[in-house]
Amino acid sequence: MAGPGPGRLRTCHRAKGAITVDAVRKIVSRAGREGGLTFPVHPHMLRHATGFKLANDGQDTRATQNYLGHRAIQHEGVQNFV
Repeated sequence: MAGPGPGRLRTCHRAKGAITVDAVRKIVSRAGREGGLTFPVHPHMLRHATGFKLANDGQDTRATQNYLGHRAIQHEGVQNFV
C-alpha cells in the first residue's frame, strides 16, 4: 500500500484522501482566530509553544532538545530565557 506522498499526511486508514500541509496551516490559523488570538498563528508556533511549556515545567534541557529534534543545545536558548 502506497503512502500519502510527500507533503501529505494521512488522516486515518479510512480517509479518502490525505491532508495537505496547506490544510494544516488553515486549520491552525482558523483555530487561532476562533480562540480569540489577535495575531496570526501558524503550525511552527506549536513547536515553540511546546518548547516554552517544557522549559517552564522544568524539563531537562537535553530531553527537550531531543524531543524537538534540535542538534545543538543553543537552539533551546529562546525557550530557556522566555
